[in-house]
Amino acid sequence: MIETISRRLALSIKTAYPKADIEIIEFELGRKINHYSIIVGTMIIGFLSGHFFSSIIGMILFAFARKLTGGIHFNLTVCTFVSVGLFSIIPVIHMSTSLVVILSILTSIFFMITSINKDKAWLISVVSIANISMVSSTVVLALLAQMILLLPLRGGDFYE
Repeated sequence: MIETISRRLALSIKTAYPKADIEIIEFELGRKINHYSIIVGTMIIGFLSGHFFSSIIGMILFAFARKLTGGIHFNLTVCTFVSVGLFSIIPVIHMSTSLVVILSILTSIFFMITSINKDKAWLISVVSIANISMVSSTVVLALLAQMILLLPLRGGDFYE
C-alpha cells in the first residue's frame, strides 16, 4: 500500500523533473509516509484509548533503541501496521512490579551481550536499569519488542 503510493508519487515527480532518480524518490517518499503514518496512527489510537502519553513514550523509546541496535525490517506497509499496533498495545499491558524489575534486568543484559555496537548498547542498558526505579511496563515492553526484532528470525531483512 505505502509502496504503491510512494511509487505513484515518484512517477508524478519524475514527469515534472525528468533528471530525478525515481528509485531514490520512491524510497524516500515511502520512508516519510511510513514514519508519519506510524506517528499519526499511534497518536490517534493512543488518544482514543486513553493512553496517549504512554503510547508516545513507547514509540519514542522503541525508536531510540531501534536506532542504536538495528534489527529486522519489514516492508513499509507491514512495518506501519505492526508498529502502530505495537505502540497502541504496549501501554494497555500492565505487569507486576517484580516482573518489570526482572525483565528490565534481563533486557539490559541481553542488549549488552548481543548488541553489534557495544559503544551504543550501554545507553539502552542505562534506560533499562533506570526502569527498575520507574517500574514502567511501557518502557520494558518497548525494549522487549526491540529485543525480539534483534533475534535471527525469518520474515524480514536485517539491517544495522
